[in-house]
Amino acid sequence: MILVFESKEKESNLMPLSSMTGFARSEGEMNGISWVWELKSVNGKGLDIRCRLPFGYDRLESEIRIRAQKQLARGNVSVNLSTTQLAIAAPCRINWEVLDEIIAAVPKVAEKCPGATPPSIDGLIGLRGVLETVDDGI
Repeated sequence: MILVFESKEKESNLMPLSSMTGFARSEGEMNGISWVWELKSVNGKGLDIRCRLPFGYDRLESEIRIRAQKQLARGNVSVNLSTTQLAIAAPCRINWEVLDEIIAAVPKVAEKCPGATPPSIDGLIGLRGVLETVDDGI
């Protein structure tokens, strides 16, 4: 890793400062996937690059190695990528057949449970099978 700092002397000299110890983190999201890259480097005799990539991202390893070898001469470098599928709100629909069956059963339940509070709309819709997500085949 090369750090550059400006001298406080009257002449403005740029001096490269080399270090094998460093850390970098970058994160973002694209196309419904959030990602985090982390790079860690510590002292080492040679250049040792270790990649930890999620399943399906293996093809990135060769490009990571090529780029790292262009920038680094030595050190133990760990490159980690983690990804997360972002929750995408799926369209919903009411299963009217299931809802009709439940509503038809309410009087019988009321007979067996006198004094029970009648069901509310949000309670009925919240029952399993009444509100369904629509699968677009994705």
